[in-house]
Amino acid sequence: MGTPDDVADEIERFHRAGFGGMTLSFVDYVSELAYFAQEVLPRLEAKGIRVPG
Repeated sequence: MGTPDDVADEIERFHRAGFGGMTLSFVDYVSELAYFAQEVLPRLEAKGIRVPG
């Protein structure tokens, strides 16, 4: 929960702790997944956590 920056930072925290993956859930899957892909994934790519796909 939080802003796209908050979510990316929290995922980064898990990544630095050694997690290799995680499961995410969305209340409104259709709209929230698109928002996540548009807003959070680029932040993870910029942090070097996700390889651009």
